[in-house]
Amino acid sequence: MGKNKKDPYLVVTKNFVVSDRPGRKYMEKMLNDGYEVVTQTKTALSRATTVTFRKANPDYVEKG
Repeated sequence: MGKNKKDPYLVVTKNFVVSDRPGRKYMEKMLNDGYEVVTQTKTALSRATTVTFRKANPDYVEKG
């Protein structure tokens, strides 16, 4: 999940239904927390969508 100082991004992958209220609230919360959507994949037989979010790691220490 990118929680150490070596990873430049914090990455969260979540499978949820974007079209219902809890899904919209979760998506809104993640975007308000500074995450951006990297990928969004919808499966053909399900309403669920797998969304990957990322944001810059504040603890990231660049080597140099």
